[in-house]
Amino acid sequence: MTNKEKVYAALEEWNIPYRALEHRALFTAEDVGECVSVDEDTVVVKNLFLRNDTGSKVYLVSQCYHKHADLKLLRAFLKSSRLGFCSEERLQKYLGVATGSVSPLCALNDTECKVQVVLDADLANYKTICMHPNDNTGSTYLSYEDLLKFIQKTNHEPLFYKV
Repeated sequence: MTNKEKVYAALEEWNIPYRALEHRALFTAEDVGECVSVDEDTVVVKNLFLRNDTGSKVYLVSQCYHKHADLKLLRAFLKSSRLGFCSEERLQKYLGVATGSVSPLCALNDTECKVQVVLDADLANYKTICMHPNDNTGSTYLSYEDLLKFIQKTNHEPLFYKV
């Protein structure tokens, strides 16, 4: 079963409504703008997979796509040592996806709950959240409440920060 199929199977099993969109692989903001439709009630998420200085803690951070990712602010919020981006090996080990396919739905693959999910508090201001279904050849639209339900069903308790 592919990563995308696992996400859709979990959404169906947990009775979480979603809308799926298939498209070419997306890598840049320009790609997203060409392939993903949004309105004033919908936001696309930007996702960062980060580690602390020693690599002892890892974070899956999802924020509104249009916002600047401020690692100093995140570091202060998390009371962490310096933050850096995780390697391809860590990405595969913890989230089981390739670069460019990270999303809050990756919590599904973190069965040991080693990753702290961190959400931009402003996501709550949108009716619909758009993200990859753990594969950058698709986009999945969920309500904000259903995204939280999904994350909690994976036994993760997200932290909420203000960007």
